[in-house]
Parts: sequence; structure tokens; C-alpha cells
Amino acid sequence: MKSTRFILLTLCFLILFALSCSKTDTAPTTPPNPGGTCSTATPGTLFKEVKTLLANNCVSCHNPNGQMPNVDFRDNCVIQTKAAQIKERAVDLGTMPPSGPLSKADKDKITTWVAAGGKVTD
Repeated sequence: MKSTRFILLTLCFLILFALSCSKTDTAPTTPPNPGGTCSTATPGTLFKEVKTLLANNCVSCHNPNGQMPNVDFRDNCVIQTKAAQIKERAVDLGTMPPSGPLSKADKDKITTWVAAGGKVTD
């Protein structure tokens, strides 16, 4: 009787643990570093170039009212936090933007910014 109870309790625990670890499809809409240093930092030249190219190529989808509302590329903190993903998808894989690959010059801007640290101040 005790071993059966132990097994049932263990199974319940494992199920609850598994459910608590499952991912959801929605990410928080607040910036990952609200009020942090990235939001108050003076943008560097490399960051400004990347933010301009994101505004021209990505913000139409990556904004609160777009197809990707949980990733707002108008927000400096979001851009800084997503630096590696931006490079991976736009430069390494070439899957973003969906309208077609960026120019070599734009890819170079992203690569240079990420190599410098991928921060707002770079």
C-alpha cells in the first residue's frame, strides 16, 4: 500500500514538474530590460546603422501591431537583446526578412555591430 502511494505521488510530482516546464507560445511584450541601461544609453554609430536598417526592413512586422508583436524592433533594449538572433536570421541563414535577403552592405553592418559587442552603445 505504501509503495503504491509513493508511486502515485511520484507520478503526480513528475507530471506537475513537466507541466511547469512547458513553454508557451507567447513571449512577454515588455522590453527585456525595461528602464535598464540600454534604454538610456547613447546609441553608438554601429547601433544607429543597424536600427535604421531594421526600421527599413523589419519594423513593419516586428512591432506591437505587426505579425511579430512580441518583438518590437523600435525598442533599443529589444534590439540589443536580440543581436545574435538578428545576425543569425538575417545574415547567417538569410531567412529574414521574408521579402528577400538583405544587401551585402546591410549584412556587413549587422555583422560588424554584433562583432563589436551588439550593444546600444556600439
